[in-house]
Amino acid sequence: MARVGGWEFDVRSGSISWSSETRRIHEVGPDYLPTLENALGFYAPEARDAMTAVVRSALDAGQAWDLELPLVTANGRRIWVRAVGEAEYESGVVVRLFGAFQDVTERRRMAQQLADSERFVRLVTDGLPIRIGYVDRELRFRFANQAACQRFGLGREDVIGRTREDLLGEPTPPEVAQRVQQVLAGTAQRYESDEVRHGVLHRIESQLVPDISDDGTVRGFFSTGIDITQRAAAERGLRVLTAILENTSDFVVQTDLRGQVTYMNPAARRALGFAPDEDVAGHVFTEFNTPETNALYAQAILPAVRTHSMWVGETTVYAAHRRVVPVSHMVIAHRDGEGRIQHFSAIMRDISEAAQARAALLKQTATLRSITEALPSLVAVVGPDERYQFVNSAFERWHRVPREQIVGRSMEEFLGAAEYARSKPMVQKVLGGETLTFDKDFPQRVPAGHVTIHLIPLWSEPGAVDGFVSMAQDVTSYRQEAGRLLALAQHDPLTGLLNRAGLQAYVGQKDLAVEGPLLALLYIDLDHFKPVNDQHGHPVGDQLLQAFGQRLLALVRPTDAVARLGGDEFAVVLAGVRAPAHAEAVAGKILEAAHTPFEMGGLRLSVGASAGLALGTDAAKGWADLMARADDQLYLAKRSGRGQFKGG
Repeated sequence: MARVGGWEFDVRSGSISWSSETRRIHEVGPDYLPTLENALGFYAPEARDAMTAVVRSALDAGQAWDLELPLVTANGRRIWVRAVGEAEYESGVVVRLFGAFQDVTERRRMAQQLADSERFVRLVTDGLPIRIGYVDRELRFRFANQAACQRFGLGREDVIGRTREDLLGEPTPPEVAQRVQQVLAGTAQRYESDEVRHGVLHRIESQLVPDISDDGTVRGFFSTGIDITQRAAAERGLRVLTAILENTSDFVVQTDLRGQVTYMNPAARRALGFAPDEDVAGHVFTEFNTPETNALYAQAILPAVRTHSMWVGETTVYAAHRRVVPVSHMVIAHRDGEGRIQHFSAIMRDISEAAQARAALLKQTATLRSITEALPSLVAVVGPDERYQFVNSAFERWHRVPREQIVGRSMEEFLGAAEYARSKPMVQKVLGGETLTFDKDFPQRVPAGHVTIHLIPLWSEPGAVDGFVSMAQDVTSYRQEAGRLLALAQHDPLTGLLNRAGLQAYVGQKDLAVEGPLLALLYIDLDHFKPVNDQHGHPVGDQLLQAFGQRLLALVRPTDAVARLGGDEFAVVLAGVRAPAHAEAVAGKILEAAHTPFEMGGLRLSVGASAGLALGTDAAKGWADLMARADDQLYLAKRSGRGQFKGG
């Protein structure tokens, strides 16, 4: 417990007396003679007016005070003190001021560390690309991280306490409402749904997990939402959050209403000497408190928690072998939807000696380093001078450079002038306070790579960016799979030729204003193909279609396009046709190829073909005009007796 000094000011004589502890705090000797003027002079310049004002108010009106202010000792050391004072009257006149004086520097430092720690956890949670929320039985949000708030386009203060229907202004879809009722009945839910944001359709995977109290009632549920297009990044982010909570150096203990321990995190187990899987349900929380702390629980902590749901202060607890450990202590009461306390949580941080604090800090740093080392994401911390301060193993592996050759170097030096120039606009934005997400290709890498990058600014204090964190996921395999699926969507599965969509994509890549007049389209329909299917079966018919497709490919250039439009209909687009005779020659060869008999497993099959030829188009008329004219010419060819082409 911190020592407290006393002081007294005799108004009539103007003399001040300080106790030995007050002198020790001011760092003055026993022969030092304090006066009102020099006593006020010890306060830091920015606090001196406030202290002078409360002393004047006490002398004039007997007003008491209790302040925490910065003070500069006789040795020039800046500290924080708690100054308490009140007035004594005689015959209605203030004759004496007296009070207490306490050095609270260490407590304020620990409080700041706790605030910094809470801010860090909030930063990590808000930096994750995953929606995290908690909803009570009345379907009102009680917690929402930044991603969840962004889903509604509102700030956190406008989300908490409101329902989904309030926030979206529309009824909950029946399928979602049914899931909510099931989770409130105690059954976890996992499902996918479509969601439109800014006119773009997204597929969201949602999980609803019931929050079940000790008596089996469901108080509410936890919800997460992941955009499946970023599944890998979200899953890695969730693992980061879980690892931070499981590896925090703070002691976390949860009890029921009777004080029976129901949960103890790994840090608390280690401190108390419990095995990771040891059952702690038989213990009561008072076993781990010193007598002084148990007395404080009865006198102050529990009354405050029952009234305000939270208490924060400093206590002492026992670690293994009954070692006394001073801690910053937070106690939270968890309530149900009707406001009844269901259980308690205590979060404690060891604030022993400076050496122990340094060891705890090193341990926390090692934990965070372990977390980043376990991440498959490429993690780098860059300072405001654009020099690398930290990179993880995944970053080393991807760049194929050991971290000893990265840390301390500037981004321009490590990435090279060309790559740095490509990255510089994004770096300037994140150092300006923006959080960014973007894709980046590395075609020069062997093999070529594609990554999705998140840049998160690091704030040292409000308004000051102290560098940034870069988290990147290698999405090369996803890009390759997307390319493969696109190729499948644009090709006919039977012949391997382009399908209608693929042919349109081919023409869509052309600059019709320049290349349109030089395009030629042959619309081809096999003659007498139906009897082949009727007499010999569809497998033989399919083989004939495949063989005809190969003959078409053999007749055109690699820069031309061959497609099967469906059934026995084919199309050929010729590029760079400068004279109609060239396209007509190809049309003649195609008809000849169709009339040449096909050998199919001992069968000799003869069909034929008719074709319509259309030449040239422009940007105004486009692909549809070219296709319509070729179709009209094909119709004329068939009416004229088949086995010929029309157009040109």
